[in-house]
Amino acid sequence: MLRAHRALPVLICAACLLVYCTPCSPDIGQPLDLSQVVYGRIDWLGIQVENATRFPGEWFFAAGTPINESLSRCGRFLVRQTSSNTFTVKFTALSYKNDIPIAFNIAGSVNGKEIVATWQFQGSKRRLGPFRHVVTFVEYDKVLGMLVCSDSTSHRQGYKFAMIWSRERSLPLPILKELEYKLGAYINQGRIRLVDHGNC
Repeated sequence: MLRAHRALPVLICAACLLVYCTPCSPDIGQPLDLSQVVYGRIDWLGIQVENATRFPGEWFFAAGTPINESLSRCGRFLVRQTSSNTFTVKFTALSYKNDIPIAFNIAGSVNGKEIVATWQFQGSKRRLGPFRHVVTFVEYDKVLGMLVCSDSTSHRQGYKFAMIWSRERSLPLPILKELEYKLGAYINQGRIRLVDHGNC
């Protein structure tokens, strides 16, 4: 499980330093599986009682690095596959400043390990990005660790932030610590903060 790969981030980071890959290079990531797989048994009423998805479905924003002063509360992602290599995400949360509901629409594409998406604040015509998304760890039924990066241009400075998504509102502390450790190979893990899901 997670503990079996403790040395992997250190090895990847060392390899990246040797071959000059960037912290958000697809070389360090895993492919993103957009397929929705449905399986299971049928109960005595004829209702399917087990199913599974890969990336699509509901995720909770469990932890991450703040872009501004703090992380928004009650973060939730609803992922939908739109084609074999494209997806949309609706991100909803409560603003860290004043608890006002906020929403972003995310449109992305996948080509193996290369994941690129734009983010658009709901109600705005301006699209942010494109941003590179690098999946550093995933167990589709439980958790996903991701880096999001922008490049430097003449108009803005490049930056990166980390996100930990969970299928549940919170993660067990050992799993959270393991993901912080894995992401710490690429970002300052001391900046990772838990997302507040109280009174959501």
